Amino acid sequence: MAVVTRQSSAKRSRPAMRRQSVENLTVGLPLTRLHRLLDETLPQFDRPLAVAAANAYSDLLTRRDDGRDDLVRIDDVLSAFLNNNRYKPKAEIIFEVHFLQGMIRDSLYHTEEARMSYTRALWIASCTQSIPQMKLASTLHHLAKTYAQTGNYVEATKLLGKALTEYESCQMSEKHACMEDARQCYRISLEKQLGNQLTRSAVHRLSRIFEESESEQPAL
Repeated sequence: MAVVTRQSSAKRSRPAMRRQSVENLTVGLPLTRLHRLLDETLPQFDRPLAVAAANAYSDLLTRRDDGRDDLVRIDDVLSAFLNNNRYKPKAEIIFEVHFLQGMIRDSLYHTEEARMSYTRALWIASCTQSIPQMKLASTLHHLAKTYAQTGNYVEATKLLGKALTEYESCQMSEKHACMEDARQCYRISLEKQLGNQLTRSAVHRLSRIFEESESEQPAL
């Protein structure tokens, strides 16, 4: 099966070490989890897709430039996998693909696309008991942050609250990086939400005062 991906403009030179720009781009992206999906899961369904994914992943780790084109190629491969109706993967695999696509798109700052992927992963998790609770919590956490990034602090606060509840149910340590990040994001999001509400309330009051003062002025 041929895989058509978006054109990569990156050079093919491959030094031994990743540049700092690549490391910055993949901060937060679970590379081990991504590699497991590409190296172990995809070959069970489509060998050409698996080869394309393996090449893109190898380039991501060794390329001279910032690695964005490689993440785009991996995203394209995962989309091709999801769009092929011949495959009948288990719900856990579909969940994993959507979640990792969300992480990739987050790394590329494609916030709306990332939100769509996380939402699909969350929907799958809500329809089956086979998704581990920790993965559900992580999905809620990352989905919430996409809402915060676009200023929807009401939805972000609600989802972060659910993520914290799930983390606590998993008995995650209070000092775990995920727990600390979720708590900090929840606090910031709640403050932003309350600030927006106070601003809207103040604007409404000022508008009412202005209207009342206008109505009390004698006609000329």
